[in-house]
Amino acid sequence: MQDPCAGNGYLAARLGDRSAQSLRNQRKRSKGQMVSTHRLQSKSTTLAEGLSNKALDVAREKRRRHQTRTRKAVFGVVSLITSILIINALIGEQGVLSVMRARAARTTLETVMNSLQKENYELRQLADDLRTDRSTIERIARDDLGLIAPGEQVLIIGEPRDSEP
Repeated sequence: MQDPCAGNGYLAARLGDRSAQSLRNQRKRSKGQMVSTHRLQSKSTTLAEGLSNKALDVAREKRRRHQTRTRKAVFGVVSLITSILIINALIGEQGVLSVMRARAARTTLETVMNSLQKENYELRQLADDLRTDRSTIERIARDDLGLIAPGEQVLIIGEPRDSEP
């Protein structure tokens, strides 16, 4: 009887030394019996399919591990970039904190500007009154400068001074 793996180099190479040896051992055990080539080929095919399925499982597992590592790496890179962008958005030159500080400064400056505009308006009014209104000029002369009009007398009310003899 001929070795079932001998004629099929592809099958022998595919199955490897163990499966070929296993088929030879089966042939020796059944020496007294007539074993059909079909039955041996069926066993070798089943064994080949089992090994093939095992190889596929190993390949699938390897691919799955590789994909998992790739996903983890991509997730890590995306997380890092996202973190950098968030930190930059918070504390960068155009970040949220900078914008909040700028808004607070703007509000303060608007308040100062409004008070200065009001003061400026009042000073313009006073300047116009000083140019045109005689009563304004007289009031400022009396209050600020202590001047009196011709014919008026100044009375100073206060405690009498001790006069010296």
